[in-house]
Amino acid sequence: MRYKIYWLLKCQLFYCVFSSWDPVFGQIRYSIPEELQLGAFVGNIADDLGFDIKQLSARSFRIAPGPRKQYVDINLDTGILFVKEKIDREQICGPSLSCVISLDCLLENPLKLYQVAVEILDVNDNAPSFAKKQFRLEMSEFSTPGTRFPLESAHDPDIGTNSLQTYQLLPNDHYILDVQVRNGVEKLPVLVLQSSLDRETESSHMLTLIAKDGGIPVRSGTVQVSVIVNDANDNAPVFPQSIYRVMLSETAPIGTRVIILNATDLDDGPNGEITYSLSSHSSAAAREMFQVAKAGEIRLKGKLDYEQNKVFQISIQAMDKGPYPMSGHCVILVEVIDVNDNAPEVTVRTLSSTVSEDAPAGTVVALFSAADKDSGRNGQIQCQISNQLPFKLDSSLKNYYELLVQHPLDRENASQYDVTVTCTDAGNPPLTSKKNIRVEVSDINDNAPRFTQSLYTASVMENNVIGASVFSISAFDPDVGQNAQLKYSVLETQVENASVSTYISINSETGVIIAQRTFDYEKLKTFQFQARVMDSGAPPLTSNVFVNVIILDQNDNVPVIEHPIAEYGSTVTETISRFAEPGYLVAKVSATDADAGQNAHLSYSIVQATQHNLFTISPDTGEIWTIRRIENKDASKQRLVIVVKDNGTPSLSAAVTIILTVVGGDSETFSSVSGSSEDPGFTPEVSLSLVIALGVISGIFLVILIILAVKVHKSSNALGGQPCSLGVCCCFETRHSLNGIQKASRNLQIPPNYVEVFGGDPLSQSFRYESCSTLQSTKRDFISPRSSTDKNYVRSEPIGKEHPGLLNCEKYSNSVQNEIRYSIPEELQTGAFVGNIAEDLGLRTEQLSARNFRVVPGPRKQYLEVNLDNGILFVKENIDREQLCGSVLVCMLFLEAVIENPLTVYHVEVEVLDVNDNAPSFPNSQFRLKISELAAPGARFALEYAHDPDVGTNSLQSYQLVANEYFTLSIDSRGGDGKLPVLVLERPLDREKQSTHRLELIANDGGVPPKSGTAEIIIIVQDENDNAPVFANSVYRINLLENSPKGTLLIKQNATDLDDGRNGEILYSFSSHTSVRVRELFSVDSKSGEVRVKGMLDYEVDTGFEINVQALDQGINPNPGYCHILVNIIDVNDNAPEVTLTSVFSPVSEISQTGTVVALISVSDKDSGENGQVVCEIASDLPFRLDSSLRNYYRLLTRQLLDRENNSKFDLSIICSDSGSPPLSSRKTIRVEISDINDNAPRFTQTPYTAYVLENNVIGTSVFAVTALDSDFNQNARLFYTILENQVQSETVSSYVNINSKNGVISSQRAFDYEQLKNFQIQVQVRDSGVPPLASNTSVDVIILDQNDNAPVIIHPFMEYGSTALETVSRLAEPGYLVTKVTATDADSGQNARLFYQILQATDPGLFTISSDTGEIWTIRGFLQSIKPGIVLVVIPVPSVCVAALEQGGLTMGFRKPVEISKYRRTTLRYLGEIHFLKVSAMGPVRLLIRPKESSCTPTDVVHLRARIISTTKVGGIKKSHQRHFPTIVGTLVR
Repeated sequence: MRYKIYWLLKCQLFYCVFSSWDPVFGQIRYSIPEELQLGAFVGNIADDLGFDIKQLSARSFRIAPGPRKQYVDINLDTGILFVKEKIDREQICGPSLSCVISLDCLLENPLKLYQVAVEILDVNDNAPSFAKKQFRLEMSEFSTPGTRFPLESAHDPDIGTNSLQTYQLLPNDHYILDVQVRNGVEKLPVLVLQSSLDRETESSHMLTLIAKDGGIPVRSGTVQVSVIVNDANDNAPVFPQSIYRVMLSETAPIGTRVIILNATDLDDGPNGEITYSLSSHSSAAAREMFQVAKAGEIRLKGKLDYEQNKVFQISIQAMDKGPYPMSGHCVILVEVIDVNDNAPEVTVRTLSSTVSEDAPAGTVVALFSAADKDSGRNGQIQCQISNQLPFKLDSSLKNYYELLVQHPLDRENASQYDVTVTCTDAGNPPLTSKKNIRVEVSDINDNAPRFTQSLYTASVMENNVIGASVFSISAFDPDVGQNAQLKYSVLETQVENASVSTYISINSETGVIIAQRTFDYEKLKTFQFQARVMDSGAPPLTSNVFVNVIILDQNDNVPVIEHPIAEYGSTVTETISRFAEPGYLVAKVSATDADAGQNAHLSYSIVQATQHNLFTISPDTGEIWTIRRIENKDASKQRLVIVVKDNGTPSLSAAVTIILTVVGGDSETFSSVSGSSEDPGFTPEVSLSLVIALGVISGIFLVILIILAVKVHKSSNALGGQPCSLGVCCCFETRHSLNGIQKASRNLQIPPNYVEVFGGDPLSQSFRYESCSTLQSTKRDFISPRSSTDKNYVRSEPIGKEHPGLLNCEKYSNSVQNEIRYSIPEELQTGAFVGNIAEDLGLRTEQLSARNFRVVPGPRKQYLEVNLDNGILFVKENIDREQLCGSVLVCMLFLEAVIENPLTVYHVEVEVLDVNDNAPSFPNSQFRLKISELAAPGARFALEYAHDPDVGTNSLQSYQLVANEYFTLSIDSRGGDGKLPVLVLERPLDREKQSTHRLELIANDGGVPPKSGTAEIIIIVQDENDNAPVFANSVYRINLLENSPKGTLLIKQNATDLDDGRNGEILYSFSSHTSVRVRELFSVDSKSGEVRVKGMLDYEVDTGFEINVQALDQGINPNPGYCHILVNIIDVNDNAPEVTLTSVFSPVSEISQTGTVVALISVSDKDSGENGQVVCEIASDLPFRLDSSLRNYYRLLTRQLLDRENNSKFDLSIICSDSGSPPLSSRKTIRVEISDINDNAPRFTQTPYTAYVLENNVIGTSVFAVTALDSDFNQNARLFYTILENQVQSETVSSYVNINSKNGVISSQRAFDYEQLKNFQIQVQVRDSGVPPLASNTSVDVIILDQNDNAPVIIHPFMEYGSTALETVSRLAEPGYLVTKVTATDADSGQNARLFYQILQATDPGLFTISSDTGEIWTIRGFLQSIKPGIVLVVIPVPSVCVAALEQGGLTMGFRKPVEISKYRRTTLRYLGEIHFLKVSAMGPVRLLIRPKESSCTPTDVVHLRARIISTTKVGGIKKSHQRHFPTIVGTLVR
């Protein structure tokens, strides 16, 4: 409350009104503190501006809206300016020292603008604050006193004395506070180390930093600074033991844990964190087999194999994670325990490619060796094979076996043997290996070929094609190759006294039988021949088989009618009594067919008869019977056509015609019957022959069936009940047909293995015999005979289906006779003597080549060879013991020597002795070792050890270090003979005095003479991070254009650091003091230190920036350095003026006075200086001008009087330009509407008007229209039309016409008659709806147009009889004689009254003529004697325009199809009561469409016609006429 009163008093004291007033505008300024309550008093703006309070609402006093929030408002009732929104100075103006809110107040009628400035004063409402409550700062315990560490600064949004003023650090033993001043204003706290740190004494420090402002009362903020003292890496990891021993089974799975190591390090943090790894001393085998986790757990990662490595030596290194890591070492000796994990290895040394099936027992088939990599009982082997095989195993040498023939072989039972050799060791559990040895048995010709059947039966259809296949035979031979190649032939024999080769032939390769002639069933029904098959063995073997060929019948014979016998062609005459009873046997037709079976089965039918219901015939016997009695109406002669058909396919037939004569007496009937029964064409002998033939055929068929059944039964028994033989199976099927036997087509192509036989038994059955090849034999187990002559077959079981017992075979070893041993040194020359192996084995030299003596190749390279000429074993390849056996103390070569006839194997061992041919050698001739300059004396550093591939005393024995003042050498034992050189630091190092040390290490062996190897050790002394980066300047000042593009380089920093390595490598970044705005607009390259623009700069938003850059080295405990970059933004003209329409008064009356305010415009430019000076203008040809009486405001005033009729609206384009270079401009378009007043009277488009109206008009139709215009708008332009009252022929004008008040259309009130009224005049007035209304008058002259509505009237000659006048003329009149004159009148005027005369009809058209204008009738020639006394002239007077129209027009009838008008003849056209004669080309209702090409008729002329047609029968007078009246026809003349 105290502050409120204080500031209210202060407002009164600071209240001021500027004296720079003009009569229209003024300025006023207020000052208030921030954070006032809503509604707080700011000032009485009405009193300060001298306004009457009542005028505020009346003249719409208000604050013009701006871009900012409206924090204050005006109470129009009291005139007081009050706080509308909460005012926070820091939010509105930020750190700016001056904070002013500008207001624009508008007062209308007339328009005036007042500018009000409200200054916001700061109060101490904010305490200094830090970004965090606690800061963490890390320092190395080796940091030197005087080292400076910038701290995070506090922030106070207040200004002036209310802002941050100072920092204070609470007292402590190690640190003091230094406050740096930046830009003369900003204060940065810096922590300075005063005394040395010791992490072991105190690892952390907690400090309190206080920030204070200068307000009353003082406000402050605190922060805790946590200083962490980082440890230096001065202790190496240490193992509890230097050597560890572990035993591991060789079957240990991958991932098995070997050991867990636990080294310790006295350092802290990363310096005390230990990671484990294989050191460089570990062999490649150890690296492949083991892996070390960082936590010290060693696991197996490979597959162990005792046979390859029995012991592994693993060198482990424990290294801390310090900046210069220190390491400790230990050795793990892993002993591999052998297990039975290797199965025996079986290797075939020699193998015979094939064994003849007649090979004797004991024949050697193969020689193989069996070995096991395991040792002890795990390496003892036994081999065996199945006892079901005709082979056996025999072992005469150690680890060698012979595969011998034990029983006779038969290739037909088994052509090959897969002999599985099973070798098992004596381990627990035992391991087994199997080796398949395939033994091929070669064939001899010991089997004759055999046919698949003992007898073949082939069925062949007669009429076959010559050369076609009719059958096929097949044979097989159990032998293979040439012994199984078969050839077929036919043995010579006779068939019906002809060679069988003329009937058939056989394909020697396939056994297909081919017909050599066409068979005829009627001539030859069956024959037999013998076929032979022969193999190609040596000597060849053969077999024979019989083949029965059965010829099948085909329907190729037509039935033959045997009774009755036709005497006249195919016609037979018979008699029948008229009194024959129904069922009377008239006759019997008998026929025969040379075919057999169904082809000979005949049927009878009547195909034609005189009367179909009188006779019938038996289809089987051919007997003809009467169906009914013979009646008198039946014909005396009956004609029957009988057809006999067989049952073949296609069916063949024969026909006979029987003429039956009907006789009337009993005696005739009796004689007829007797005659028919004694017909010689049908005798008992013929019937008997038919019965016998059928019986014979049926018997043959039955015999065939029995033979086939017996064969099928025998074949089934031969296969043990199987339905098929090896090659062919027979299938039997019975089919019953209700309608007869299945027909076979004559042209059916029958395959060689398929035959159908059709029989003609009374049951009408059909049988099918099918010979089909089967695949079942190929799917069965292979069948072979016991011997070449055995006809019985046995099935052999496939090998491997049973599990017979195994033959037990033991190893045979004779170490005295079959083993020999030699010793030689390594590196002998090629060809060097090893030993006389022939002599040592007791072999003669000449036997070596004869008995194929040789050294059997093994898995290794063959280093030795035997000279077969002298029996000497010599060196074939260079022998390097180290390459051959590695570090093994005893190195042996094992050879197997083989000699044949008989087969003998000798075991030879050659020991290779070591020589000192290798000097110790280091992996590298030079080693680099990095040691921190802080390393303590006594620190140990393991070195790379040397390697000597020799063994024994020839191997590495000792190390030696050349004397120096800093280091000595110590030898650590790694178990066994392993020695590890270790470098020991004797005195402290100083990198500044000497950064590197070069040492020489020597390795010596124990050979004679001794050999040695050297290596150079380079010691790199590592630097500690004890120097912070330093900038050349602490403050940089840069000027930068605000339109600088992205990527513009501000400055490139170049800080320096005296440290070495990563301690001297510097990375640049923004410090934590850098604002978010700076981070958005600028970027710093971490490596190069380049500071570049990355955002869009804007002088109007930020005039300057302070960039805080930090340089940080890359040490473990990095040290920072700082600099400040002050960027001054230079303004460029990049903002166009902003034009704001504050107020506009539209529409503007067109009677507004000059200087009337139309609009108020505010102009601003965000740029500064000349770039922000704005000038506005409009076009000079407009009736407006701009006036500026207050800064950045323009008034739009009228410059002259306005006229809405000239221009109803203006789009004013205001262009505002600044003074920058180049200048920028903005355009603002204001639309000003001009309001209308009624200052223009209506005006008619014409003065006066002339209206033409055709007489006889329709009452109420429009005859004319007047139009008026008014330049005014809306109501002022709304018009009304009236007719002023006056007299026309003593009557009011309204009885003649009236007018539509809205559109000015004049309508007739009566039908006008040109003959009575030719013209009259009216006065029309138009009036607008303005206030007051304005009017105008005009006159309209109405002219009546004539219409042809009066017909001509003939006044001479006088017509006594209707339309006929009588005149006389002398017969002697000369040509040109005036006979008479026709005179007529017309009540119309103009062209309608102009008459034209013409003669339409005359008795003699060539005698008279008439003048078309005067109507005078003249003679053309003299009268002839033959002219009759009475002459008729038909004269028609018509208007000339209508005559022209009739001559040039057309007559349209029906559907408006034009019809030409011909000459004027008999047809009459009545024209308004007068009869005239015309001829038209059609009768009936017509519509005249008169379209003259040229006419003087006006377009509005109308012709009314009434027509009737009169047919005249006599020339010279009207005797008789037939009239047909037509309706009135109206036609309009159209131009």
